[in-house]
Parts: sequence; C-alpha cells; structure tokens
Amino acid sequence: MYRTTPIVGCRNSNLDEIELAATLAAMAETVQSALIFDVETFSPSTDSIDPHISEALTKQCQSEAERQEARQLFGLYAVAAQVACVGLFDPRRQRPAVFYRQDLGTIEKANYVEWEEEALEVNIQGFDGEVALLEALWPAIEQFDTIITFNGRNFDCPFLMHRSFILGVEVKRHLFSNRYNIRKHLDLCDYLSGFGASRRYSLDVWARSLRVKSPKDEGIDGSQVGELIKAGNIQAVANYCIGDVIATAKLAKAACKSFTNDLADFVPLFR
Repeated sequence: MYRTTPIVGCRNSNLDEIELAATLAAMAETVQSALIFDVETFSPSTDSIDPHISEALTKQCQSEAERQEARQLFGLYAVAAQVACVGLFDPRRQRPAVFYRQDLGTIEKANYVEWEEEALEVNIQGFDGEVALLEALWPAIEQFDTIITFNGRNFDCPFLMHRSFILGVEVKRHLFSNRYNIRKHLDLCDYLSGFGASRRYSLDVWARSLRVKSPKDEGIDGSQVGELIKAGNIQAVANYCIGDVIATAKLAKAACKSFTNDLADFVPLFR
C-alpha cells in the first residue's frame, strides 16, 4: 500500500498534497502566450546626473581615462539613464510593435520585419515621455503568461523595474522570478549558457551561428544608441530595437526545436 510521508511542520498534509498537485499541474500546462521584448536605453548627459550618483558609478576608477570610459556606460544604469524605446513581439499572433518616446524624435513611417518569410508591419506607438511609455508598457506585459528575452534577467527587466520605481510608476508584474522557472521568464542568454555553467555568447554571435539576420547587420549596435538619440534619430534606434526582438524570437524558435525536453511547452507559440 502506498503511504504518503507527512510534511514536517504542516498541520494538514492532505491539504499540502493538494496544493503541491495543483502547482505541478500548473507547471505542466502548455504556455499559452508569450511576449518577447527588448529595451533600448540612453543617458541624457553626464552633466545632468546627480554628482553623488556619478561618483558612485566611477569610484572604482583609478584614472581620469578610466572615469571617462565608465561614463560612456552610464546608459546601462537605471539611476543614470532612461528608457528610449521598447520593442515587443507576440509570436503566436505575429504582432510586432515598438513603444517609443515622441519627446526624443518622430518616427515618420512604419518599419517591416521578416518573420516566417512574411513581411510584418510594426505597430508604432508614440508616448509623451518616459512615464507615459512605462505606464502603457506594464499592462501589456501583464497580460502574457511568459516573457522571453535575451539577457533580460540581467539588464532589461531590472532596468524597467528600477526606472518605474524611480519615476513612481506602478510595476504590475514582478520580473525577478525564479531564475530556473523558464515558464515565467525564458532568458535565452541565461538558458543557452546552462544558467552560467558555460560561456555566454551575444545575440549577434548566436544569430550569425544560426544564419539568422542580426540587428547589427544594419551597422548599429547598442553603444551607438546614445549618439543616435542626441541626433534625434529615434527611427534608427526603434529599427535596431525591433531587430533585436525578431532575432531573439528566431533564436527562441530554434531552441524549441533542439531542446525539446525543456521547451516543448513553447513549441505551439512558434507554429
């Protein structure tokens, strides 16, 4: 006869078994919806940053040359930078979109991205400032079961949450979920490295290895975003951003074909 082992400290082991069964059943469900996204950020100017923050971000530097190099990276820190735009893609419905700030420039025409040998028109949504963009973004993220990113756990997710915290915007979904719970957040950079067990490659390297179009094929990379923003070329930044998103989506689809033991639940998203 099968016997269940009582759980120490639990007054009702039967109730605990029911909760455990419900948890396992939820984990076994196929992912119904996923949002793939990427965030582009910039630092307005080093002069506009609180000097105490600037000092904190450069205190490990030993020379003025090192401090100047460190200042070039201020666009990566939520305490010294802002969100410029966010690229979004719903692979199941095949809907790409870009949320961008109209105070940084104007996007005159919609972009098109290639997906499954089709040209999909990008839905462009402009907002009057960073707060308005973030307030519109969180409800969009909230409606999906899963988020898929590339290095989102280390950068995009904390940046969005920290900027929202600084600006007093309600965070409708906590993005710091369990690192290994890929049904909540599949970070492909983390996953493909075995969660840090092996070398991490860039999205550009993975895209070229899979013969997928890299967003850097257009001659733009993340280090140029700040200068493009200063020049008022938000169009180029938005195009680069959605390019990153589509490359991430193609990487996710390829991963689903290879890592069937882990990612079988994601397969229906890419059919």
